[in-house]
Amino acid sequence: MKNHNHLAVWLVIILHQVLGYIWYAPFLFLNVWLAGQGRTMAQLNASGPAPIIWSIVANIIAAYTISWLIIKLDVKNFWSGAKLGVVLSAGFFILGLGAHYKFLGIADSVVFIDLGLLFVWTIIAASILAAWRKKM
Repeated sequence: MKNHNHLAVWLVIILHQVLGYIWYAPFLFLNVWLAGQGRTMAQLNASGPAPIIWSIVANIIAAYTISWLIIKLDVKNFWSGAKLGVVLSAGFFILGLGAHYKFLGIADSVVFIDLGLLFVWTIIAASILAAWRKKM
């Protein structure tokens, strides 16, 4: 844990929450996302704090995992981090979650919106974490 740039890791965790807030805002994807699930905003609000808590915990783990990979793979700059983000997104998150979503019968609109956020955040996170590595 001593080799992580904790400030950078927490920045990308907070950035994910901000990006998610914007991504699922009514002026972007919220209405299409809700329609794709056949849900209303009232139903979404009834889910309580569990989804937000899950999202924060998952992103803490994801951010530290990406940071660990960057250290182990010796990724040292923004663009190399971006490439790692693309590989992680395409190779693991999008393929695995996309198949899972489709087995559940989730609408393509929901799949693309959710996985789009993962794709964008993973690239941004890996780019920032690679560019802002702790000096050892």
